[in-house]
Amino acid sequence: MEKKNSIVLKLEHGNVPQVSKEGVKINRISSSLSPYSFIKLFAVAGNEINPRVAKENGITQDIRYTLVNFPESFWLMSKGIVLASTNCKTLDRGRISISFSEDPSREGIMDGSHNALAIAQYLLQQLFPENKIIKEWNDIKEFWKTNESEIIERFNKVGGNDAFKFSIPVEIIFPSEEEGAFDEYLNSISQISDARNTNVQLRTSTKDNQVGIYDSLKVNISCAEDVIWKTNESGKYKVEDIVSISSILLIYLQEKGLLPH
Repeated sequence: MEKKNSIVLKLEHGNVPQVSKEGVKINRISSSLSPYSFIKLFAVAGNEINPRVAKENGITQDIRYTLVNFPESFWLMSKGIVLASTNCKTLDRGRISISFSEDPSREGIMDGSHNALAIAQYLLQQLFPENKIIKEWNDIKEFWKTNESEIIERFNKVGGNDAFKFSIPVEIIFPSEEEGAFDEYLNSISQISDARNTNVQLRTSTKDNQVGIYDSLKVNISCAEDVIWKTNESGKYKVEDIVSISSILLIYLQEKGLLPH
C-alpha cells in the first residue's frame, strides 16, 4: 500500500546514497531539484522537524532577489534544503521514492526552511501575480495544499522548468536498510537537526520542544494552540511562562506533601 505523503522525485545531480564509513546506519544523498520537483515536494514535506518556523524576513527577501537576478547561479549560491525521511528508496533514471508518513517531528524539511519558503513565494509571485505575497509558513502551505493542481497547471502553461532556470540543492537523510537502522534514525534525528541549525542561536526552550519535553503539556493544557513552542511561531503565550506557571502548582503540591515520592 502506498504510504501517506509519498512522492517520486527526479534528482538533477544523481541519486547515489552516501554510506557512513564509521558504521552509522544512516545514509544521505546530495543532489538537486528542479522547480517542478520542488512543487511536488513542498506539497507534502512539513517543517515540524525544524527547530524554527520559517517566516518572511530579510533572509527570504535576499533569496528571492537571487532567484530573480541570478537564477542560473542559485545552485552554487544557496545551501538549499535538507530533508529527513524514515523511508527513501532509490529508483532508476535518477529518481527516488520518498515519504513523510511517520512522526512529522522526525521527518520533513530539517534545514533550509527559509529557502523553501522563499522559493515557494517566488514561484507563486510568478504564477499568481494577482495575489499578495504570503508571509507565513502555515499560510503558504495551506495555499499549496488547496491549489496544488492549479499551481502545476500554471507552471506548465508558462513553460515549466524551461521558464524557471534554477536548480535547488538538496540533501536527503534517511535510514539504511540494515537491521536497527530505523531505530538509530529515530534516536539521532533530533540531535542531527539541532546540529544543522547551529548557524543561529536557538533558545533552550526550542531545543527542549524538539526532544519532546513539552509533549505532556501540549495535551493537558487548554491553551496549547496559543503557546509559542518554538522560535518564530506565532502565539499569545511564551512556553517559558507556561512552564513557570506549571512549576508554581508543582511546588505548592510538593510543599503540601501531595506529590508521590
